[in-house]
Amino acid sequence: MSFRAITDALPINISHVSIYKWVIKFGSLPFSFCSAFLLSADETVILFNDRKYYIWFLVDWNTLKIVAWHFSRYRDYSNAIRLLKQIKQHPNIITTDGLPVYKQAIEELFSLRVHKRVHLGHNNAVESRYSLLKDFIRAKRGFKKFSNIPKYINGWVYIHNLFKDLGGDKYAIVQSLLTIITPS
Repeated sequence: MSFRAITDALPINISHVSIYKWVIKFGSLPFSFCSAFLLSADETVILFNDRKYYIWFLVDWNTLKIVAWHFSRYRDYSNAIRLLKQIKQHPNIITTDGLPVYKQAIEELFSLRVHKRVHLGHNNAVESRYSLLKDFIRAKRGFKKFSNIPKYINGWVYIHNLFKDLGGDKYAIVQSLLTIITPS
């Protein structure tokens, strides 16, 4: 939804600029990792000023919540390590596609016994999250300011996980958000 569409959907009178400020504020909230033992990792490309950047997600297979994310310029081993280091407990399985850097990073941090490789396009727990995120990016007509991209991603992840926690109850989500943010 665009920020204007969100203002129309809310049960309060608020401007789209306030919604923008909320998203930036959500993006500044600390992201807390929840424990998960069956994870799926993947990355997707986004464009900003005609340059490629990557968003990496770790998704819990059971809850479909995003348990960790990373934003980077490159799709390489060091960025895979940064994503996987956010795991606080040893996972049972981490499912990835064929990108070789996952195998190297998982072997270094855990062991290859936890790595399960699937064919491209069969990592649906993560890939479906990307389609939702890209819908959000399209609705807001892309990113305008580079420094806000991680804040948008973090805010989107926060609301995505809240949606999962509250079973999609939009009224409960709005009530929960209103306890965190007050309109300015």
